[in-house]
Amino acid sequence: MPQVARPPKPDQVVAVQTVGEVPITRAFIGSCTGGKLHDLAEVATAIKGQRVANGVSLFVVPASQDVRQQAMKLGYLDWLEQAGATILKSGCGACINAGKGVLGREEAGVYATNRNFKGRSGDPSAQNYLASPRTVAISAVCGKISDRLPAQ
Repeated sequence: MPQVARPPKPDQVVAVQTVGEVPITRAFIGSCTGGKLHDLAEVATAIKGQRVANGVSLFVVPASQDVRQQAMKLGYLDWLEQAGATILKSGCGACINAGKGVLGREEAGVYATNRNFKGRSGDPSAQNYLASPRTVAISAVCGKISDRLPAQ
C-alpha cells in the first residue's frame, strides 16, 4: 500500500488513501533519494502518455550524470518531458531549499526526497509531503496527492 509522510516530519507516515484531498502546486522527483535509474523508469512508465495537471510543476533530477545519460538513452526523459516535466541537472536542489522546485508561501507539494521539515524545501508556511517517485509523478498528473491515475 503506497504511503505518504505528512509534514512537518518524515516519521508521520500514513496510507496515501487516508490523506484526503490535498491539492498540490509542485512535485519533485530526484536528487540522491528518488532519482536513480529504476526510479526514473518506474515514473516514466507510470505517466507515459499523461500530462501534468494545470497549475502543477513537476521537476525531475536524475541522481547523477551517468543516470541522466542512461535515462535519456532509454527514452525516459523524453516521456517525462512530453508529460510536462522539467528535467533539471543532477545535483542538490529543492531538498536543501535551493534552486527550482522550492515551495513558495502556503504552497503544498509532494516530493520524493528524504526530509520534509518546516522550511526545508521552501517557505516555512508551505506543506511538503513525502512519497515514492511513482506516487509523486501520479500526483503531478492528478493535481493532488494520489497513487492512482484518473480513469480514461
